[in-house]
Amino acid sequence: MHLEVRRAGDCLTTSRQAAVAALTRTIESNIADLPEATKANQRLLALGMIGAVQELLIEWVLAEDPPPVADLVETATHIFHRSFVT
Repeated sequence: MHLEVRRAGDCLTTSRQAAVAALTRTIESNIADLPEATKANQRLLALGMIGAVQELLIEWVLAEDPPPVADLVETATHIFHRSFVT
């Protein structure tokens, strides 16, 4: 969705920003009590996680030989998990 919104231009920017803001709030509320999350700006951490997953999805959509969905899920899970483990 985000890839296509960017291609569509300004007409969908507000919707995209609202979706990112909602997901950011969801992540923030779920990480608020995790010890490692309190060491970082939680909003920026959430945005970074969204960006990482977005790039994985773009790779999946655009790659000539896209990675298996299971690999994407495993990688996204790793990114989220490692964000809170020192």
